Formats: sequence, C-alpha cells, structure tokens
Amino acid sequence: MHRLPLDEWTPADVTAAPSLAPASVSGAAAGFATARLTVDEPADTFVALPGSVKGFLWVNGFLLGRYWDVGPQRTLYLPRPLLRAGHNTLTVLELHHLGESVELRDRPELGPTEEFVETFD
Repeated sequence: MHRLPLDEWTPADVTAAPSLAPASVSGAAAGFATARLTVDEPADTFVALPGSVKGFLWVNGFLLGRYWDVGPQRTLYLPRPLLRAGHNTLTVLELHHLGESVELRDRPELGPTEEFVETFD
C-alpha cells in the first residue's frame, strides 16, 4: 500500500500524473488514463465508467469524485460549470481494472430502489 496525497494535488499534478504512470489502455490494470472530450455547449451530465472497478475521476483538474462498481450508484453527477466549451480533459485513476470507455449520460443510474421499514416494539 502506498499513500496518495490526493487532497494536496494541484490541477498541474493531475495533468502530469498520466504521463508518469505506466501506459493505461483499455483493459489494463491499475493506473492513470486520460480522455479528451470536445463540448459544443456545456450542460449538466452524468459520467459512467463501464468496466472500471474502483477509482477517482477528475474533470479539467477538478476532483469530481470516487466510483466503485459494488455500490448501487453507477454514475457521477458532472455539473455544467465544470465543463467548458471546446476541449475538456477527464483523468481517471483506476485502482483495479480500467474499463473500455467513459460515457456521458443524460440520466443518473442510481441502482435499484430499496424500502427500509423499521419497527419498534
């Protein structure tokens, strides 16, 4: 195990990280990967990382959040202000197994609804 001081990383550190890690390709094990995205008009969206297991996602140097395939939630909310018209960069730190793609969706995938009923005696 190695400690990663993610709370201390600057946007420049996030940008440089993929070039310091082993080449990350589809189906690769742990590591960094980047995706370039061109946006005509920024809008709220949801990001899915199908096939990826567990890790972190940055958008234009901003840590959007963590993802994990065991939870019911399958998408991360990406608010419009984090995107800019033109080129955007998504950086992924996958801790187990990198998936084949990054998908932008118009709806969240939050998993099945559950009902919890607590009874009192």
